[in-house]
Amino acid sequence: MAQTENSVTAYDVEDWKNKGKTQMSPAERESWLNEGQLLLTDYAEGIEREWELIKFYGQLLAAVADWCVVFLKGAHGPKWTDGQELNHKRRRIEYQQEEMIAHGFFIPPEFADLPPEMDVNYMRGRENIKKNAKAALKQILENPDYQFVADHASFLGRIQTACMCIRPDEVTGRVGKLQEAVEKNDFPGMRRYADADPVIAAAAVCRAVSVISIKVVVVFSP
Repeated sequence: MAQTENSVTAYDVEDWKNKGKTQMSPAERESWLNEGQLLLTDYAEGIEREWELIKFYGQLLAAVADWCVVFLKGAHGPKWTDGQELNHKRRRIEYQQEEMIAHGFFIPPEFADLPPEMDVNYMRGRENIKKNAKAALKQILENPDYQFVADHASFLGRIQTACMCIRPDEVTGRVGKLQEAVEKNDFPGMRRYADADPVIAAAAVCRAVSVISIKVVVVFSP
């Protein structure tokens, strides 16, 4: 792909090698060796150029693929909207195109056009994101283990929670962030925290340890 009409190919090298199998005078042999030195040098440079093109083409292809994945499935950044993420990846595609041109390569026609610049507030599946966030929040708030942890979080205090693998404030803090995201229409936040299962699982573990801690406090209280 990087070759020009004057580039040295493997066929040129093979022709040169075959030429060396013929009878030659000493002068012709020396001329043949000099020709080969130049030929092989040009051939090696051509191969290096091909590998450079493959590298740039691969980077451009990866950048385009990344943009497509976010456009089709949405991003998963904690703070950026899909529109911001897509525009960031668009700039990466543009940069890769500029790099190819700067190094003397042509951009393949199928990748010559940049993807559209997106509205920074764009979110794929916006309604589903909010719907899922509200459903997850409802599921968590109605869960008995979470209710127990939320009710006893302040009572346990730092001394009792210090030995816990999952502290109550870690569980309630995540739910608080989900509530705040829903109230503020923070779609990246809603998407990040709208997973009830790990919160409920953590609440169950936290409750089990909390019960033991509470019993220990009661037993050793004067």
